[in-house]
Amino acid sequence: MRHLVYLLVLISANAVTAQLPFGLIDVKITTVDEFAVFDGHIEAEQQSTVSAKLAGEIAAIYFDVDDLVEKNAVIIEFKNRGEKAELRAATAKLQEAQAQRQDAEQEFQRTEEVFQKKLVSKAKFDRDKAALHAARARLKAARAKRDAADERYEHTTVRAPYAGIVAQRHVEVGESTTPGQPLMTGYSLDKLRAVANIPQRLVNVIRPLKNADIITTDNQFSSSELTFIPHTRTGSHSYETRVRLPAGASGVFPGQFVKVRFATGQRQTIRIPRQAVVYRSEVTGVYVIGDADKVIFRHIRTGRLWKDQVEVLSGLAAGEKIANDPIKAGIFLKDQRKAH
Repeated sequence: MRHLVYLLVLISANAVTAQLPFGLIDVKITTVDEFAVFDGHIEAEQQSTVSAKLAGEIAAIYFDVDDLVEKNAVIIEFKNRGEKAELRAATAKLQEAQAQRQDAEQEFQRTEEVFQKKLVSKAKFDRDKAALHAARARLKAARAKRDAADERYEHTTVRAPYAGIVAQRHVEVGESTTPGQPLMTGYSLDKLRAVANIPQRLVNVIRPLKNADIITTDNQFSSSELTFIPHTRTGSHSYETRVRLPAGASGVFPGQFVKVRFATGQRQTIRIPRQAVVYRSEVTGVYVIGDADKVIFRHIRTGRLWKDQVEVLSGLAAGEKIANDPIKAGIFLKDQRKAH
């Protein structure tokens, strides 16, 4: 008889469950990532200023601010009449020295052959040998002068050290320059990084995790390439941290302000779908399904929000069930109260 009663109760409970006009959500504990977010800015890893390597007058400027420049492209040319003439003269001297060296080698070879037959004096042999050494030395000096003249001539043409964008132009056509004077500043878009300052208390938390997100207005980029500058900023006790953007990141430019989100660990919490939460004035709650499918409206305290989920700080426990449709659950609760 007792078993029969228990069976009838179980069948009744299952029948009530099957009649619920809404679905149920199992409340579970999940592991979530913890973050710390700071303001940052984008900067180029490759940013440099090209300077003049000789004194001269600028003949042409081929690029201006915001222009895209290919690697090794000519960006500035100097007037080079004097350098070109010097290179021609040095090249001619080199050719003359090569010819003299060749004549000296041939003369020494003839003298050496005759000397071995003892048909020429030792003095003649020594003179031709010394002449050969002198010709080789003159050739070496001429080659060095030609190389120096060639280098000075090359310096009259300024090329881009890498592909990038011109950020600033420091000179005008016709302007005379001195060695070391800045000519043009540019940066490369191939390697960019976000720079943010993090408090000293978080450095040892963030460093081993090495995980960060760079958040712009339109995009979000993840990176595990973090560099920590090993000294604090004066007065702020914060560390400059650089986060490299992945290759091919688009829509990001040096100087742009961004948010940098650093991973700081994980913790366990309860998350439920946002659609299951009811907001009534200042009260936030959910409909909990109790024994015998009894519906109860329960107040909860929420925390962080995700795209389609909300964190529950208190009011729910793992293993409970809640309604996935609060409107239908509210109507069902009213019907339950009327039935009783």
